[in-house]
Amino acid sequence: MLQLLLFNKLFNQSLFRVFGIGILIIRIMRPIFTIITLFIGFSQVNAQWYQVNTNTTENLYDIFFVDSLEGYSVGGSDDWGTPQSTGIILKTTDGGENWNTIFSTDSLTIKSIAVVDVFGNKKLYAFGLKNGTSHLVSTVLNTPFQNWSVAPINYFPLNVVTNQNDIIFIDGLDNTIKGIINGSVNNIIIQNDIPVFDIDGTKLVYLNNSVDSLFYSQDYGLNVSSLPYHSFNSVFGQNQITNSAVKIIGDTLMLKGTYPSCLVYSFDFGNNWVYQYGGGEGKSLILSTGQVISIDLNSNKIFTTNDFGQNWNEDTINGVVFLDVGYSKHNNSTFALGKNGIVYKNSFLTTVGINETGGLKKKINIFPNPAKDVLEIDVSNSIEIGNIELFDISGKKAKTYSSNDRNLNISGLSAGTYFLRVSTTEGGVTKKVIIE
Repeated sequence: MLQLLLFNKLFNQSLFRVFGIGILIIRIMRPIFTIITLFIGFSQVNAQWYQVNTNTTENLYDIFFVDSLEGYSVGGSDDWGTPQSTGIILKTTDGGENWNTIFSTDSLTIKSIAVVDVFGNKKLYAFGLKNGTSHLVSTVLNTPFQNWSVAPINYFPLNVVTNQNDIIFIDGLDNTIKGIINGSVNNIIIQNDIPVFDIDGTKLVYLNNSVDSLFYSQDYGLNVSSLPYHSFNSVFGQNQITNSAVKIIGDTLMLKGTYPSCLVYSFDFGNNWVYQYGGGEGKSLILSTGQVISIDLNSNKIFTTNDFGQNWNEDTINGVVFLDVGYSKHNNSTFALGKNGIVYKNSFLTTVGINETGGLKKKINIFPNPAKDVLEIDVSNSIEIGNIELFDISGKKAKTYSSNDRNLNISGLSAGTYFLRVSTTEGGVTKKVIIE
């Protein structure tokens, strides 16, 4: 009997130890299991569009973010601001996850919005139509109570962008480029028939349909010169003023056209151009990373490309009609805006691209140039390389190299002009290469 009791005691103690060790293992492994679960979940939602809460059924046309959390969106019931339309302005304070109406009025549709600093005041400008007539909705945001003003204006802003504290746009009434600078409207480019433009600091590039040429200015439009001639009429027609896009990124120029949908780009500031067909036939957005996001006009498709249009990713979201696309540089989020208050958000698009800066160019050097068999890359120790790609003059990818490669084998390639694109965590650089 004593032996039996002793056996039971030892057995229970052993069982308790095993059970205790099991509990300890579970407690230790629980964070690891959680991390694994989160990783799997993150992998599943990566590069996915998801719907956010707008609390409205009005159509939405534009979006603007002040910082990573605060943003604004505008819309209305129809395109022209008829008496049946309700113009609205929405606000988010959580990066675009939830929106609430802060302004609404009848007989108005608001199409675009911007927020800039005017003599220390954070001023909101929203542009729209009331019975087909252009109107401005404005208020000062950094006051306890917003005093909203709705007034007719003698210009119709399209393709509205901000440049520091200036609001730059194409005037849809005469297709010239104007700007609201320190609260006053000024002419920037008085040439008319301009469908698209881009501005970065004092650098300005725009397309003039009348003479079918691209123009460039380094001093905010004071002095303008034409880039090497190349016909764009087949890409940018008169009926595409509100749907086209252009971007200047260092020496790289990119233009997104419609009808047929295509992407046109040049690595050497307009000397040589490459056409890639694809993407949406509606509104488009070109990011400073070189990525392009576009929608099909009045459809449920979103198109994205990371390789200058050689490959397009197509996302179809059932039951949605998209009207425009927007981007917040503050939280790296892209938004697809649609009818009936529908907004989809994507925060997982790749950001490594061709955001060229002078400082970055100095940190990446290639030699010899011209080269025959091997092209060497000299990279600063502070730079982390992502992708290394070589394109021929037609824009076709000739070779892809490992991020660790510093001696690039170019033997076997035909002699001619190529472009080496090096993407890093700080942006990217495109270098012109001559292979003999």
